[in-house]
Order: sequence, then structure tokens, then C-alpha cells
Amino acid sequence: MKRYPLLICLLIGATLALNLSASDADTRSSGRLLPDKEATATLADRDGGSFGMVWSRRQSSPPPGRYWCPGTGVVRDTIYFLGGRVDYGGGNTNSTRTIWAYVPATNSWITTGLPTLLVPRRAGGGGRIGNKIYVAGGRDSTHTTLNTCEEFDVDTKTVTQKAPMPGAGCWACASAVAGDKLYIIGDENNSGNTYEYDPAANQWYTKASLPAGRGWAAAAGAQGRVYVFGGSDAAGNTLSDCWEFNPANNTWTQKAAMPGPRIYHSAVTYNDTLIFVIGGADDGAAYADSLVYCYHVPSNTWRVMTPMPTSRGWLMANQVGDAIYASLGSDCSTPTYLTVNEQARFLQHDVGVARLSPANRTPPNQQAVFKMLVRNYGENTEDFTVRMVVYDSIAGNNVIEEEKPVTGLGPADSLWVVFDSLTPASGNVYLVTASVSLTGDENPLNDTLRTRVEVRMGSDPDGFGYIYETTQEPGDTVRFFWIDPTAGTPVTDWSPNADDGYSVRSLPFTFRYYDQYLNTINICTNGFLETSTLTSFSNTSFPTAITNHIAGWWDDLDLRSAGTVYQYNDPAGQYVVFAWVNVPRYNAPAETQTFEIALYRNGVIRYNYLSMNGTLNSNTVGIQGLDGSSNWYHQYVYNGVPAHHTVDDSVAIIFYYPPYLGTEETTTPEVRNSRLPTIFAGHELEVPAEFHRGRITICDVSGSVLNAVNGARRLNLQQLPFGVYLIRLENGTDTATWKLIRMK
Repeated sequence: MKRYPLLICLLIGATLALNLSASDADTRSSGRLLPDKEATATLADRDGGSFGMVWSRRQSSPPPGRYWCPGTGVVRDTIYFLGGRVDYGGGNTNSTRTIWAYVPATNSWITTGLPTLLVPRRAGGGGRIGNKIYVAGGRDSTHTTLNTCEEFDVDTKTVTQKAPMPGAGCWACASAVAGDKLYIIGDENNSGNTYEYDPAANQWYTKASLPAGRGWAAAAGAQGRVYVFGGSDAAGNTLSDCWEFNPANNTWTQKAAMPGPRIYHSAVTYNDTLIFVIGGADDGAAYADSLVYCYHVPSNTWRVMTPMPTSRGWLMANQVGDAIYASLGSDCSTPTYLTVNEQARFLQHDVGVARLSPANRTPPNQQAVFKMLVRNYGENTEDFTVRMVVYDSIAGNNVIEEEKPVTGLGPADSLWVVFDSLTPASGNVYLVTASVSLTGDENPLNDTLRTRVEVRMGSDPDGFGYIYETTQEPGDTVRFFWIDPTAGTPVTDWSPNADDGYSVRSLPFTFRYYDQYLNTINICTNGFLETSTLTSFSNTSFPTAITNHIAGWWDDLDLRSAGTVYQYNDPAGQYVVFAWVNVPRYNAPAETQTFEIALYRNGVIRYNYLSMNGTLNSNTVGIQGLDGSSNWYHQYVYNGVPAHHTVDDSVAIIFYYPPYLGTEETTTPEVRNSRLPTIFAGHELEVPAEFHRGRITICDVSGSVLNAVNGARRLNLQQLPFGVYLIRLENGTDTATWKLIRMK
């Protein structure tokens, strides 16, 4: 019986929110647990976190590199790779007949003394059954689709022709072994065809079709069943769904979806309990990435794991002992032919720092409690020490320096360790270093985590000066409230249709947006506003090709059969709302979204999310001025990154340019610079002569007035904390707004 690493089998283990701060004894004694959702919403994760997998590079294969091996498998702790596509040099890239092997124990490759396949073959299906490895389908060196099947006997080192597949065969299919039978699912035509090969009878059988056809999926067998992940459907959509095939009753059942869409990926079963989905891309036209997802079969749940060191797809994945090997592959775009070979291990002794709070920013004049989330990634209960140092970069000294013990932290458990608190002034900057110390720790890479914390409201400004606030960041003042749009006008004049269409809408007031004054806006079915007429259903990261892109929830939405989009004009004339109400994602009628974009007379943009269902990490949220050049954009979230910005129910986000707040609507735009000048000052600021008799207003970056004076040649800044501010100068005729950075 195989031993399952405790960390991995406890993927659903609760995060223990215990408090070690003596100043918070009432919370500690009550045993109150902080909900994991709260922690996720307010804290920054370790970038690329450890999450139990530690990757290392092993010996690369000899050239030429290869990908699309139709068959791979492990026999007596040796990994075999059958066929694939290789680069022979001189522009000659084609299918191969060769069989190679990798021996993890000696970290060496075997490229001689092995037989070859009967025909060159790539992108088919295959798998190991006993001491034999099977390949079927694929394409040969003339790009002909194959229906033949071959058996490689590892013991006798022979290759034998077996019974052919039904029909004309397939390629771009997924394959897996379950119950000593080989299953091949889907194909280049995005069908749901499912075939079973029984080597004992040397016979193929046609089974129940996968309900949602696809190509370029991945599959793996576990606990006697077959699991199929992602791929591409007939419309070209990259899928995130997961399906289970039960050979005993010949039925398919849809399971929990992956954390994100996948194509050109691979899947490997670990100890018959976990399935790792490795590499690939989130779009068929994109370069491959290094993402790794883990599916826990008994609980039907997913977790994001440590990414591979090398981004790639079309790779081969296998388990040997307690390690996963990801071998060969391609960037899926150029394409490259890789010789890369990487190993992921699961450690006995490994604790690390997973999160820090506060991270990146914290609001001024409010108590900030400094804490760290430590996690046990190993397989043993651990006692260790933790340490936090908070350095005030303006004062030039440590304001917190503490060490605490942690005892009895079990495998897969997490613990919040609370240190001292501060009430910082606006403009302060803290450098936070948190670390753990465990005797015998096998992975030092996650032992230390650092963050820079600025004391301010709102995000960093973009290139123009827009900032955002959100209910998903600690201390931001924005609150969620829903504006009922149903008394407004349903939008029905979509061009060309209600799937991927747009409608030109008049605004009830002139809306200031970046350096423009807008009287009309175009609304797209796919969850955004714009001044162009693009209707792309495939979301990308910012900057985008969509001019003046106001992306409330850019995803592939479909209004043809359900849902309504409304325009609601405030009777008082202060705002206009564009709302998507119960609008489903394409080909997913149960995944309905209800959200709205509100444009305010003073230039504020508000996103409200009332009810978000289904796939929440396949969208783009943010704003962009014009074409996004000069960094005129804010990307709030893209396909679930950063994780704590994944939008869900009752989330609100506002975007605004502080100098526009409180200004009157202008019907004739004044001529002004579109870039906000930046000035640097120490203890004193000299005022330009034309404003000596005018009014000078100093605001923080959220637009809140800190001080205002009338008639001054110089401003004494000594009482102003070091940091970033906005300064507005007026003389009755001219107005100027600067970004002021007060330095030491």
C-alpha cells in the first residue's frame, strides 16, 4: 500500500487563525476562528507560494527536444517516452519513431538499445498497463491521422501492432488508463468520442460520448475512473471544466471546475488520490505558462500549487516514488522543442511564511496590526520560531522587532501569528521582514517574506493619476451598495448580435475620463464600456486594444437566451448605471452574473458586484485611458491574479482621479496638460509668482484636503509627513495641479 504524503492528502485542512498576541487576550481566549475568506480578501499571498511542492531541475534530455509524445509511462522506476514531434535541424520538424527513457535514480537518459515504433507518431494517446506501454492514433510524418495501435513490451524490448481504433482514428485527443484499460477521449474535431481499449482481448469499444466535446484536453485515471480536464471546444473557447467517466456504468459526470481554463496541458495521477494538471496555456493563441493545479479526487476540490520553473505545454508527466517529473514540451507558440526535465518533491520538514498583513498599503490614522501567516508544508508536526522586523524608512529605525515560538503546528495547518500594532501617519513607509526558523527545514526558499507598506488610502496611481479603492483591501473607505437598475431602459439594439455586440449610448452629462470629455459611450455585451466598437469575447490583460476600456467584468457573456442589460439614469442627474442582470457566460447557462458600472458626474467610476456565479477567474477587471500607453490603465484583476482581487458577491471598486473630485462639470473643455507634473520638495516649497496672491490647497492622494492657504510665496512643509500629495494652485484665472513628493 502506497504512503500518501499527509500534506497533499489534507488539501482541505482548515487554516487555524490563532492569536499569539498578549495584547489581544480576549480574542485568544474566546477561540474565535478568522474565516479563511476574510484572510484571502485582505492579505497578499506569497508570489508563487510554496504550497507543498518543491521543484528542481534534473538532467535535460539529449537533443533534439521533443513534445506531443503519444505515450509515456513508468516501468520499474524508469520513465519511457514513445514517439512525439522532434526538431531534426535545418527546418525539418516532424513525427518520430524513437523511444527514449529517463532513470531518476541515476539522473540519466537512455537513448540507445531501445526499439522504435512501427510508424512515426505524434499527438495521439497512450498509457502504461502492466509492463507494457500502448500508443494509438496521432499523426505520422506525412501529417496523416492514424487509427493504428502499438504495444511496447518493456521486458522483451519489442513493439507489436495491435487492433486498430474505430473509424479513421484521431489526434489532439486525451488519454488515460483506468482498470487496466486505455481510454482515448476527444479529438481535433472537438468531438466527445470516447474509446476503450482492452489489451487482454485486444479489442476496442465505443463508449458513451463526453457530453461536451473537445480537443487538446488532458486526462488521467484515478480510483478506477477517468478524469478529463479543460481543452478547447468547437467555438474555440478554452475550457476549465472537469468530467469524470465511470467505466462500470458507462456514464459521465461533471465535477468541480479547475481554477482556470487550460489548453495544451498535461495531467498525472499521484498515488491514486490526487491529479496534477501541469503547464499548458489559458488560451490557444497564448504562450505556455507554468501553472500547476491539483485535484483531490475524494473531495472533488482544487488547489493552486507551486508553478514549474519552466513555462511549457505539451509535456509528459509521470510519478516515480514520491516525486512528479515534468519532461520535455514546448512553449506552444513558436514552437520550441524542449529538453527540459524537472522534478517536484513533497518534503518531510518544511515550514514557511505564506502571507503578511498589512501588505503593500495601510490606511493612515488607523491601527495597523502586523501579523504573519505561517504554514506547515511538510509531513510532520513542527515546533519552530518566527520573527518579524518592521523598519520605519522615514524615521530610520526599527519600530517592531519581535520573536515568538510556535509549537505543535500539524501538516497542512496554518497559523496567524500576531505581533505589535502601530497607528501610522499618512506618508509613512514601512519595510516588513518576516521569517521562520526550523531545525532541519528542507526548503529555505519560503522561510522569509518581505513587503513594503505605504500609509495611504487607495492604490498606487496609474500613469495619469487615477487610483482605486475596493472592499477587498483593508482600510479602504468604499462600501458595497447596489443601485437597482431595473427601472431603467433595457438595451436591445446590439450590433451585430446579443452574443458579441455593442450599443451606442448617450450619457446624461459630460463625463470626464482621463484627458477627455465623453458625451456618448459604447456598451458591449461582454461586460465593458468603450469608445471603440470592439466586441472581443476573449479577455486579455491590460493594456488592451479596446479604446477607453472600462472593464467591469470582461468575459464571454451571452445575452441571446437569458439576462438583461439596463441603462439607468439617476433622476437627480448625478450618475448613470449600466447593469448586466442575470447574464450567463457563453455555453454555461448556470453561471449567471449580476454586476453594474456606474459613471458619476464628478468622474468617479464605480463597479458593484451583486451576484457572481461559476467561473470567477476567467475575466479582466480594470480601466484604461485611450490605448493605455504611458501607463494609463489600472488592472485590478486578470484571470484570478492577484488572488485576493478575485471578484465575488458584494464587492465594490471605485476608480477616480483626485483632482476631478469636487469640480464643476465643464461644457467647454479647457486646454490643459494631460500628464500630472511631479515636483520634489524638502522642508520648503517655492510657489510660482503667478500664484503668489492665489489659493494653495494640499490634499492626500485620495483627494482629502489637509491644508489650504491664501497668498504665499513659500510653503513650510516641515509639519507634512514625508510621502506623496496633490497640490492645487488657483489665482482666479489659472489653475494648476501637481503631484508633490515630500522627501527627506
